[in-house]
Amino acid sequence: MIEILFYLKHKHSPENCPALRGPEIVAKTFGKIITPEHAKKAGVKVLGMYADAPAHTVGFIIEADNIDRIGAFLGPLLSIGSVETTPVSDLAKTKLIFA
Repeated sequence: MIEILFYLKHKHSPENCPALRGPEIVAKTFGKIITPEHAKKAGVKVLGMYADAPAHTVGFIIEADNIDRIGAFLGPLLSIGSVETTPVSDLAKTKLIFA
């Protein structure tokens, strides 16, 4: 069975960047979403978090079993920007289907 994962790409404008809006906004957005407690409460498993700070873009690779859990996880970021959600799979496992 192929494990389905999700790649989440968050982007916000430079004007809406939490780093420029003060520590309270940082704590409510990125400060919250990076905690293991937040992921556990949302019901997702975070496999990786990556930032491209100059581009105001953050990427996550997560495991989740439904869209509601993904929405709960992304909640802190939805007020400052947009998110693209893409289902992905491990390439090594996926290639076995076509072998």
